[in-house]
Amino acid sequence: MLYHRKSTPTLEDGSFRALTPKERLVVIKLSALMRIADGLDVSHTGRVKDIQFGPKKNIWKLTLLGEDDLLLEKWTLEKRQKLFRMCFR
Repeated sequence: MLYHRKSTPTLEDGSFRALTPKERLVVIKLSALMRIADGLDVSHTGRVKDIQFGPKKNIWKLTLLGEDDLLLEKWTLEKRQKLFRMCFR
């Protein structure tokens, strides 16, 4: 799947450019969500067992529940939050 790690969708990509503006927005939002989901299992050990996620006073809050300290997952989410924040203000 494209756009779920480093690169973001741009009009330089012919497939993305061929989409309607509404479809592009969907791709960008799904990409942001996939980055977050991918970050939840960055260690590929399944340490995150559950999440609590939702808006709280106009701010999206994500709480991780799982085994050990989850420092790697939290660090990865910090790195991958930029696109999400842009899409879901």
